[in-house]
Amino acid sequence: MNGGASRKTWATLLALVVTTPLAFAFGLGAPQANQPSAAPVLPSAAPVEAAPPAKPETPWTTAPPEYCVERLLGPVAAMAGVLPRQVTSAPADHEPRADWLDRMGRGAEALAKVFGEDGRPAAFSQIIATIPDPVDSGLDYEFETALHAVWRGMEEPLGKQVFYRDRSWLPWDDRQGSVDQQHESERCRLSTPGVVLFRGSGEARGSVSVLWLVGESPTSGLRQAALHSALGLAQRFRAAGGTPPPGAAAEPVRIVGPTFSGSAQSLRLALREAASELPAPLDFRVISGTATGSEVPHWLGGDGEALTQPPLSSRISFAATTVPEATIECAYLWFLKNRFGVDTEPALDGPGAEAQGPERLQGVATLSESGTEFGATSGSEGSPPGATEAAKPPSRAAGCRWAPGSAFSFPYHISALRDAYEALDHRDEQGRKDASIARA
Repeated sequence: MNGGASRKTWATLLALVVTTPLAFAFGLGAPQANQPSAAPVLPSAAPVEAAPPAKPETPWTTAPPEYCVERLLGPVAAMAGVLPRQVTSAPADHEPRADWLDRMGRGAEALAKVFGEDGRPAAFSQIIATIPDPVDSGLDYEFETALHAVWRGMEEPLGKQVFYRDRSWLPWDDRQGSVDQQHESERCRLSTPGVVLFRGSGEARGSVSVLWLVGESPTSGLRQAALHSALGLAQRFRAAGGTPPPGAAAEPVRIVGPTFSGSAQSLRLALREAASELPAPLDFRVISGTATGSEVPHWLGGDGEALTQPPLSSRISFAATTVPEATIECAYLWFLKNRFGVDTEPALDGPGAEAQGPERLQGVATLSESGTEFGATSGSEGSPPGATEAAKPPSRAAGCRWAPGSAFSFPYHISALRDAYEALDHRDEQGRKDASIARA
């Protein structure tokens, strides 16, 4: 039930509760035995037009908290050499979402003006990267690894084009402010992306690179509200930068991610919802260096497919810099069978023997994590079932001829158990040292 209908229903019930006792008190209720049963005539009230139902809030229509907007605007204004309040004024009648995006757009305009060349505004080169959320996933080390890998990639010289890291704000690691402010910044990760700004040098003078960072988890996927905000910000920065030549195709939205295979579905759903709200179609190019689950290309478009329906036919495509895990496993099983001569388990006899599936190798077992899409889909594709043993190692295909004789799974975050034991040992050791000091 939407908000308008709900309010109308409660208003009707409240009117019945209040007017019924009054009607009986004033003789307007049930007729008495010695009175005619004709109902009294009441003055008619002017019809009241029902308010239109409120449009449900979505990540695309909801503004981040004001604190998060100010923290995000800080590095943009600082790099442009202006005070944040110089770009935060907006008409009072603006909707909250349009208000905060307009404010960020004015910050981008100030940045483009400062770093522009020959009277032209600076061009913005933008990438949206999804990285492990250290708060939700608990993978602090992977957060640091992914963050620095993306930084190095942005700073890697491309010919004579070089970019240097200038300013940044990360909701997961906001070291500017009190402890309470740092905790408040952590909550910003739910709706606001992090940002890293790079200034161009050499042939890249007059350009600014912008890296938008969105957190994700291997089980719950990525923060869709933060991704929606990053897409809206990318549109504002693109509009503030140099104008492309007439007739030039729109630059695709470049996304580095997902980090985890389990985030692929939520990434597609978020992009599809965002694309349906945009005024013009866009192409989304997704590239991952870590998501190796067999279902990732299916969710993210493979070589390219339509993401939304006409007339705004946005498209999505996916590429990976790593080989799918299932292909690697199938190649390894091929190696064990054809190079080490590992025997297969006896085949079943009788009806249905042809459909018994891949040949299982004796004494071979796999260990995979449970509770994640990556662990659930590992080993689900490989070489064609009809491949001969003498053929070269299999490549990516619909299935694998071989399978491990046994498969075991371990709980996700099992490393936390080891960490707990180490922490317990540390406390015990510290306790013994304290006891020795006390005796001395």
